[in-house]
Amino acid sequence: MDGTKSREAAIQFLEYLEKKGLMAPATARARKAALSMVLGILDPQEAQDVTSINFDDVMNRFQNLQGKTYTPESLRAYKSRARSALDDFASYVENPLAFKPNVQVRERKPN
Repeated sequence: MDGTKSREAAIQFLEYLEKKGLMAPATARARKAALSMVLGILDPQEAQDVTSINFDDVMNRFQNLQGKTYTPESLRAYKSRARSALDDFASYVENPLAFKPNVQVRERKPN
């Protein structure tokens, strides 16, 4: 981590979580995909500090620009995943030593 709060740093953060086993690989990849798409609408100036954006406004812009290519269910999933990714990233940037990913651990049912 380079200490920045940029879009690129947020994406690298998700890759770090996956690589270190701090998050299930599928969860990290799903959050990374959603975050990349949603934050992809930001101009370079806005993307310099993604921890200070108004997420609801950005998501509304994403829906206005890209909404026709996604189902309502997909948009809800993207919103949830991107918000979780940003919340985790902001928490990590604020205090890396105390960081714990915000994920629900599900127990697998025996076969």
